Amino acid sequence: YEGLAEEECVKRFCSLLKDTWNWEQEIFTCNLGAEWAVPISLVLGPSDGISYRTQNSTKLTKMASFENVLSIATTKTNSDERGLLKLTIAGSSETLTISFSSLSDANEVAILIDGYCMLVNRSTHTLWRSMIDDQYSSASSPPPFLAPHPSDTTSSQVDDDDDDSNGDYADVLSSDYQIDRKQIHMIESLGNGQFGEVYRGILKTDQQLEINIAIKTCKMQDTAMTETFLEEAYVMQKFDHPHIIKLIGVCTEQPVLLIMELARLGELRAYLVANRSDFDVITLVLYCEQLSSALAYLESKKFVHRDIAARNVLVSNHESVKLADFGLSRQLKVDDSYYKASKGKLPIKWMAPESINFRRFTHLSDVWMFAVCMWEILTMGKKPFQGVANTDVIDQIENGIRLPLPGAYCPKRLFDLLQECWSYEPTNRPSFLQIESYLKSILNEERLNSNSHIHFKDRMYSNEQIALKSKSNTSLTVSSSILLSLNDDNVPPKPALPNKNEFTGSRLPISNNKITTGRSESSHNLQYRSSTGNTLSFYDNKDFPDFKTTKSKEQCPMSQSVLIDLFQSQTKQIVSAVLILTRQNEADINNGLSSKYNRSLSPTNDKEQIQLVKNIAIAVRDLLQTLDYAPTSIKEMSEQRYNHFSTLVVSLIETARQRNYNKMNEHAVNIARTAKALFDDILKLS
Repeated sequence: YEGLAEEECVKRFCSLLKDTWNWEQEIFTCNLGAEWAVPISLVLGPSDGISYRTQNSTKLTKMASFENVLSIATTKTNSDERGLLKLTIAGSSETLTISFSSLSDANEVAILIDGYCMLVNRSTHTLWRSMIDDQYSSASSPPPFLAPHPSDTTSSQVDDDDDDSNGDYADVLSSDYQIDRKQIHMIESLGNGQFGEVYRGILKTDQQLEINIAIKTCKMQDTAMTETFLEEAYVMQKFDHPHIIKLIGVCTEQPVLLIMELARLGELRAYLVANRSDFDVITLVLYCEQLSSALAYLESKKFVHRDIAARNVLVSNHESVKLADFGLSRQLKVDDSYYKASKGKLPIKWMAPESINFRRFTHLSDVWMFAVCMWEILTMGKKPFQGVANTDVIDQIENGIRLPLPGAYCPKRLFDLLQECWSYEPTNRPSFLQIESYLKSILNEERLNSNSHIHFKDRMYSNEQIALKSKSNTSLTVSSSILLSLNDDNVPPKPALPNKNEFTGSRLPISNNKITTGRSESSHNLQYRSSTGNTLSFYDNKDFPDFKTTKSKEQCPMSQSVLIDLFQSQTKQIVSAVLILTRQNEADINNGLSSKYNRSLSPTNDKEQIQLVKNIAIAVRDLLQTLDYAPTSIKEMSEQRYNHFSTLVVSLIETARQRNYNKMNEHAVNIARTAKALFDDILKLS
């Protein structure tokens, strides 16, 4: 072996040693069971998992794999000082109990098993707890299966603890929902939830029927966590609606299981992203209408959901969605109109301003969240406020910034509805009953338009205004829009605008991974190079698809009023993107104050900051593409502004790369001022 490297020698030695002594195994003398104990040799190892052999046998019997261990507990026996190790195993109805001569021996094995579990699960979360320690740390433990208590949700949220204002009474599960574990057969894992894995399975009823079910497991089996896990069941047992996932039952024996109706097509957001080409506007509006009916039902039951998002909606079939995940839901008291959360993390980017500021939740804050969820649906799974830190969301909302138009295919009436749902003052928002009625009207109109072959642009830019009878007559304002990141492959491209080559105009071609300078004789497009002469190329092709179409201006007529509305909206988008990057308010820009960069950056890394710069460039591009629809007089007038935009965008990109924040801020503010000046010129000319 003299030719082997040192590391290879060690490996070879271990391999030879294993033939004589299996160093991968740890063996402990103990008893299987507590009272009627069977003497065994417990064997632990990476290949053997948790196994044993009896005293008179050499055969090794595997009891469980480390991946299937849900919880580990150690305690003392009641009769003597022996230690007990209790393991909860996924798929087993009984706890695996092993007794040792002392508690310290039981703890030693528990620590070893816990280490293997963390290793195979790639987790830093311990599954082991000592019940002896619990007795010293708490004089008494709460009775099991009482609600409500802190609740968890899947995805980005964790528990939100309540205060002690619920009184002395708690909800209990109806006996009708108790299910014998022997009736359940797990088939396959569907994924991981906040508490544990979710499985697809079959429930065999007393009538010998087989029902497809979803099974939620709770990996942690301590009393407090079990109560939190069961809280969703306490809420769901009160609901019966065609577009709310039904609770079928609960197994309250450890490990606790929630048995729910199976939605075969899974989570809505993932379904939208994966099947983008299969959707039309009618189906998307249908989803919104179905969810609004479910939320109107919750409103009538005085429940607030508090976590309305596309990730918490499940798809039964292509034409039916159902509201799910009631882990954060709360019932309002008879004499209360709102629920106040005391602490915990919440889905900030979906929340209403009063919920962010004061942790105040009502049916009207659910209305705000539902509008964000509708926006997710209409954008085919785009996430809201991409590139904006959670801590900055409330600043954007209070500055009047809202999510942008989901796409050209979005009916104007529907976008107006979103704007009203995002009214800062809660009393100006419609109720779910009003929203449901209005969405039914939009859905019927879309079906009629589809049968009549009306072009989507005619529907999008109709002059019809929203007529909801809200508590206020305040008119809807044009939304300032946050320009979201386009670097997600799952985000659908924007609708194509007419090709620049077909008629004269101005356009910022941030595509094909290049921004170059000079004029192209064949295309009339301005192209950019940096001051150093190098092509700027930090943009990816997928972020800026090359928009081309064979339609001409005459085939896509646009009225002057619609054109002005578009210019106004896109100017606001540019200003909004600049405000996000520079962390200034619009008054600073309007008043011509110094644009020195003297505030801390919103993003936490360079990648996020580059994304904010990119958002500004995208907004400028969109505005200049809209000029392709404008009359010749506006195009000629805008040429000088266009050249100024060209210089500013290149300078903005270069200074961001160089981390010259003062100059970067100055160029960004000048872009906002130029956009405003261009819009003013267009208004005067019009």
